[in-house]
Amino acid sequence: MIDRRELLEKAREKGLNLMIVEKDYVLGWLLFGFSRVPNLVFKGGTALSKIYFPRMWRLSEDLDFSLIKGKLEDNLEKLKTVFSEIRRQSGIELKLKSHHLIQEYLQLKIQYQGVISRNWIKVDITIDDLVEKPALRSIHREYSDYISFKIKVETLEELFASKLRAVIERKKCRDYFDLWQLSK
Repeated sequence: MIDRRELLEKAREKGLNLMIVEKDYVLGWLLFGFSRVPNLVFKGGTALSKIYFPRMWRLSEDLDFSLIKGKLEDNLEKLKTVFSEIRRQSGIELKLKSHHLIQEYLQLKIQYQGVISRNWIKVDITIDDLVEKPALRSIHREYSDYISFKIKVETLEELFASKLRAVIERKKCRDYFDLWQLSK
């Protein structure tokens, strides 16, 4: 696990709250673990910031995935097993605080103990049919202890279409921001 000094340096560099930077750090390690679940495809605003535009995007506080094969309940156990691998590699303590499974939707609330704080991260997983074959991309290694890995992620075109749909359905500012950035 990185130390407090590195987190403080990143927070100053980005002009952000220390707890937000710590959460961003933990998100990267969760991606490392979830990349080992072969049926998951990373999507959403965090995919834009962690994979496609790491230096110029807003920070996100949650993770979104599509399950492209299998059942959500079968994959829940696989997801729990990645916590020990993340702890072994990073030293971050993770615990599944709660999960809600409703038909084609699974929401996880994962608690973590970082260097600065104890906090939680929301993970949403939906069963989706992708239009395009997912890309296999590397995460930007922003922190000194990140390990190189690749993760399945929606293509930029598919992410754009999803954001367009989100603007129509839920009208959240972050979706407008993401579309504006994508259209540049």
